Amino acid sequence: MVKPVPAVPPAGELPAGGPPPTTAGAPAAPEVLPTGTVLRAVSGFFDVQPDDPQEPPLVRCRLRELLRKELVRTESKGRPQRVRQVRRLSVVEPVVAGDRVRFRLAPSSGTALPNGMIEEILPRRRELTRQAVTEGTVPVGQTIVANLDQVLLIFAAADPFPALGLVDRFLVSCEWAELPAVLVINKCDLGIDELLAHGLAVYEGIGCQVLLTSAATGQGLDALRQVVQGKVSAFVGPSGVGKSTLLNALEPGLGLRVSEVSASTGKGRHTTRFAQLIPLSGGGFLVDTPGLRQLALWQVPADELDRQFPEFRPYLDRCKFGNCAHVEDEGCAVKEAVGRGEIDARRYQSYVKLFTEA
Repeated sequence: MVKPVPAVPPAGELPAGGPPPTTAGAPAAPEVLPTGTVLRAVSGFFDVQPDDPQEPPLVRCRLRELLRKELVRTESKGRPQRVRQVRRLSVVEPVVAGDRVRFRLAPSSGTALPNGMIEEILPRRRELTRQAVTEGTVPVGQTIVANLDQVLLIFAAADPFPALGLVDRFLVSCEWAELPAVLVINKCDLGIDELLAHGLAVYEGIGCQVLLTSAATGQGLDALRQVVQGKVSAFVGPSGVGKSTLLNALEPGLGLRVSEVSASTGKGRHTTRFAQLIPLSGGGFLVDTPGLRQLALWQVPADELDRQFPEFRPYLDRCKFGNCAHVEDEGCAVKEAVGRGEIDARRYQSYVKLFTEA
């Protein structure tokens, strides 16, 4: 009896039953590690929310030590590069809330959360940074939150009264990082005085969106929900302005710890100790950050500072000198615009102060 010859499949197709067995010595397929988003980073531990719903809902990870270092390789043409030096990264922490990472689950875990190891930090789209407070003389960068869609600058109408110079610092940092910023004035039930009303009108005039809210009365909360829906939004601002209270109002059930303003200093007491991403039931994340009373400009060159003030831009090419600093220079179109009332004098003084610090 003649046995039938099996049909040969067309080129590019596999025979029935799946792919042929792997031949000995063939390279193994590269391992594909799961990805996730870092919700919080505290004391060397990183809580990661996996993208795959089949993974555990939350994985507490350590960071592979190699990711804290920079490998300096030899420069040679046509030869394999060798590592000639290992340097620690000049950052406070290479992984922060909002980072996208690849991680490896531990084989077993005896803790409440599954354990894992962060093996790769994926490229960031945007980040909110500041200069860290350190004892050394070399400036060290500190990223507060990564991969943001926007920053919500939270200040209070009163108790404590908003320092508009600090608002300007935040806006400059956001402009430099190309982060859209929304100015939120909370505690509006305490009233808005004439000075603040004028300042808010100036901000709106330069294209900054301003929202008036009150966590106590519910004013402006619906508009705030629309602004944050489906986005990763950082709540940034001094302590005591009601950031955590607003978060509790936007997402009932959070129960974030809040505190009153100190009667002795007039400043808020810190209640948020670390940045964390809070998933919203309507989609997106809110990022609660520790209260910031100061924000040193980080990596904004002095000669680029003027372009971070939107109202200056129409006049920058009209100055007599191309390298005009707009402080004591002759023929400065920016100063002339201030004199004509086309640029707000208080905002200009903010620029001068920041320029002298740069």
